[in-house]
Amino acid sequence: MRKDVINENNRKEETRGMIKTDMEHKASIPLVSVIIPVYNAECYIKQCVDSILEQTYENIEVICIDDGSEDSTSAILQFLARKDKRVIVLNQQHLGVSAARNKGMKFAKGKYISFVEADDYIENESYEILVQNAEEKNVDIVIFGSNIIGENLEKSSTETPQNPGYYNGNKVMNVFFDESEARSLYTCFFRKNVLSNGNGIKFNEKMDYGEDKLFLFEVVPQVENVSVVNNVIYNHRFSSQGSVTRYYIEDIRKYFQSQLSLAAQIADSWKNNGMFEKAEDKFVTWLIHEEYNYINELPSGIRNWAAWEVIKLIEELDLKYYCIDWREKAHFDEIVKMAEICKERGLDDDNTGITEKLFSEISLNNSEPLVSVIVPTYNVDEYIKQCIDSLLDQTYKNIEVICVDDGSSDNTIPILKFIQEKDDRLKLIQQEHAGVSAARNKGLDAARGKYISFVDSDDFIQWNSYEILVSVAEKFHLDLIIFGGNAIGEAPKWIQNKLNTRYKYYEKGTAKKVVFEEESARPFLWLHFIRRDIIERGDKLRFNETMEMGEDQLFQFEYVPRAESVMVLEDKLYNYRIGRNCSLMQLYEKQKMKKFDSHILLISNVIESWKKRGLFYENEDRLITWMVNLTYWSLIFFPKAFQPELAKKVVDLVKKYDIKEYCIAWYEKEHWDYMKEIAEKEIDLEEEIRELKEKIAQDKYQIREILKSKAFRLGRLTTKKRERIDLNKIM
Repeated sequence: MRKDVINENNRKEETRGMIKTDMEHKASIPLVSVIIPVYNAECYIKQCVDSILEQTYENIEVICIDDGSEDSTSAILQFLARKDKRVIVLNQQHLGVSAARNKGMKFAKGKYISFVEADDYIENESYEILVQNAEEKNVDIVIFGSNIIGENLEKSSTETPQNPGYYNGNKVMNVFFDESEARSLYTCFFRKNVLSNGNGIKFNEKMDYGEDKLFLFEVVPQVENVSVVNNVIYNHRFSSQGSVTRYYIEDIRKYFQSQLSLAAQIADSWKNNGMFEKAEDKFVTWLIHEEYNYINELPSGIRNWAAWEVIKLIEELDLKYYCIDWREKAHFDEIVKMAEICKERGLDDDNTGITEKLFSEISLNNSEPLVSVIVPTYNVDEYIKQCIDSLLDQTYKNIEVICVDDGSSDNTIPILKFIQEKDDRLKLIQQEHAGVSAARNKGLDAARGKYISFVDSDDFIQWNSYEILVSVAEKFHLDLIIFGGNAIGEAPKWIQNKLNTRYKYYEKGTAKKVVFEEESARPFLWLHFIRRDIIERGDKLRFNETMEMGEDQLFQFEYVPRAESVMVLEDKLYNYRIGRNCSLMQLYEKQKMKKFDSHILLISNVIESWKKRGLFYENEDRLITWMVNLTYWSLIFFPKAFQPELAKKVVDLVKKYDIKEYCIAWYEKEHWDYMKEIAEKEIDLEEEIRELKEKIAQDKYQIREILKSKAFRLGRLTTKKRERIDLNKIM
């Protein structure tokens, strides 16, 4: 036989061997079936499926069940299926998510099943981690962590199991109740035979809400062992669509009753399979934990009714409420008290609704809004809708939103008018461009609420902010609440300090110290919730419209001392957009001299105001200490050639108002001495100019190097044109 024929036969044999080895290798790697119910998800479905196809673990089938989508979802799915044969597209009429998941489970061929929502996505090593864990420990379910991301920033978080490890037998039940991830369909990785071994477990296709939770409660009795890992694997997009079931529901009573109906169905299911007697204590503890949290998310006016509904359910199910874990006992007692109030005030004959008497007590008084939110606007069409939506979507509804537009030339006005047509709680006032102080003053003139809140038009607030603030203010009869906030963007340390508040209660007689002692008492007006009468009583307080900077601090120096009771909360209720707001600060940084002069004007106005109101002499020590701190930390960033002139302005101010130097606090004494000394010092201008020129030359060199760098050029290409730096202005 010829040598070339022998070589060809050898190559064929090697190829067959390689194919056989590859097939054996694939057979040893478990198939994972990923089930994705899809309905009108054209914005997200490609990212979702791509995140699965790009997994480091490749033995996957992606079963997409299109539930009658009316957008381009179907076309996207077909494109993905043509591109990768692991994508399988099933179609059905619009029957709902439960029917879609059931169809996916019936079709699935994998050893493991994973459920993914069409608008979510997963990390690229997810299935490698999960399969390895499931195989090594031979478990029925692997439970893992997730990121919650998206439009509702107040709910953004990373959630991971608290007690990772391996659990079997009776400990499985403990995991199910102790780890919230164990009660979420998307943070569980299932061995298929747990769902299909003659158990007949399916999603209830008649339920509009809670079908996934009921499914999990039905699966648990079949589970022999679980593995809990703290890997963050799943990314859940908390979009407006996904949030409807809990946070933006129209009929909130119906929604709450659906929660209770779900609990009743779970109890019935467990009674039928014999699980209930074994775990009644854990079930009733879980029930109280869940319903207590739901009740506290409801508007305050219907919480007593909701508590009554919970007690009715406990009685109907004949639950042993005395089995409740001690950790939830206090919450159960609160629910009982609220239910008793509801019962005392009268229910209708069939115990299903609240009487006219109770309804009138909790109904909103729309003729005189309790909270007036003042929002000055100027060319903020990019942000204004998010801002106003965050106010109108509050759980506390008794508010008026007063938008004072300062002569916007973009689409701000059309957006506000559009929102106003949908919700008459929005009041729109327009003025020619006169500045933020004039806008806020018009808002104060129009305000009718018991409380005042200021919000900047490019920021937004947490969904339950005013419910918290009104509740605390009413309970403790407060004139002022100071609260915390979140920085949207990278915040300088001094801003972080202002946003991170610490709880403190200033009772009557001690509140005058607040303006100096509290880090967040100045300068951010929007961290304050103010009883309106401290602004309106006596001489009405208004913003100084002649000041370009510091007008908000002057206003704070005027109203904060009027407060007789003040509370500082740790709650982060405000979201402060760093990028845009800091651009204004950077503008003033470039005009340092103007900024320093604005400080001098602010100090002068505060002293004049406090002398007029009889506050100056008892607070002289605090005033001069604040004055030194404010001016020193501005002055030292100037070239030395400018410092004597600036220091002299401070010294002259102290002389003008005859402020006693010895009142300065010890920690600012050194700074005061420096300014006094340099105010008298002669500076060698030529030497200073030479040093300044050298520094400018060095800075220009560094800027040129940055502009030439690959990182800068790449960053510039990926930045929107309108947000790019004007290089001509820099150089």
